[in-house]
Amino acid sequence: MKKKRRSNLKMEDIKQIVQNFNIGSVKSFKAISSGHQSDNYKITTEKGTFVVKLFYNSQINAHNFERILSIHEYLANHGILVPKPQRAKTSRFKINYKGNTVGVMSFLDGKHPKVMNAKLLSRIGFELGRSDRLLMNYRPIGKLSNPAEFLKKLKKKRNLDDIEVNELYKKTLKQFSEAPIKKLSISTINGDPSRSNFMICKKRIAIVDYGASRRDFLLSDIAFSVLRFGLDKGDHRKYKAFIDGYTKGSLIKKWELKYLPAFLRVARMIDTMFSYPRSDSEKTKSEHLKELNKYLKEELMRPDADYIT
Repeated sequence: MKKKRRSNLKMEDIKQIVQNFNIGSVKSFKAISSGHQSDNYKITTEKGTFVVKLFYNSQINAHNFERILSIHEYLANHGILVPKPQRAKTSRFKINYKGNTVGVMSFLDGKHPKVMNAKLLSRIGFELGRSDRLLMNYRPIGKLSNPAEFLKKLKKKRNLDDIEVNELYKKTLKQFSEAPIKKLSISTINGDPSRSNFMICKKRIAIVDYGASRRDFLLSDIAFSVLRFGLDKGDHRKYKAFIDGYTKGSLIKKWELKYLPAFLRVARMIDTMFSYPRSDSEKTKSEHLKELNKYLKEELMRPDADYIT
């Protein structure tokens, strides 16, 4: 879905922003697709092509902005193809422009993948795994995010009251509790490995965004990847290609994959709660809740493909 632009920057605005960065004088600019948290403007300067990202302070705080861009810089400096943030003259990455947080990043010329074949999934898995491996040593570490605890908070917020859904929820938490949490591999993971967060740039795989990054288990990145790429729906070849690529790129131990089904159930429930109920002013709160319960039942009662460990 195309995001609605909330800003309307002119050339004079762009020039005022760019003068805070060492990227040369502006030659041209144009508005490009907006993200979940920002409006984006592609600019060409004497030193190259960049993206001006204008964030709304109600959506992102300054600390989180610096954290996300520092991850991008760290990965770029270690050979991962990501949009690299440009450092501001008087601060680290951000400036304030007319009450909004603004940053500048390198522009990646590429396309989001449309057809996810096994070869491409193997390459995506490898790059995601390599990123997760590199970020094991990233500082600051940050507080560990436990997906089961996050699920509990989300369920409470949604006020689920369906008996069958609550039984499935309890079963999901029980299965997750059997995993040896203290022995599982941890890193600062991408956290949102969806198709829109990867690009193909001159035969290389780029990871576009770390806005959902957090300290979490490697199995969480795998679980959300499996869901977002539809690898749990019967195509063993594609699933194996992604897992093999990820294990080659990361430091995850093969025995850990035994607990992927538990992480997959938690991820499936989290994703479903975020997706439903849909925004629809014509439906009442009870109708939304009924719809959410329906989709949760469908997702949690659907068995994993027999090839998932």
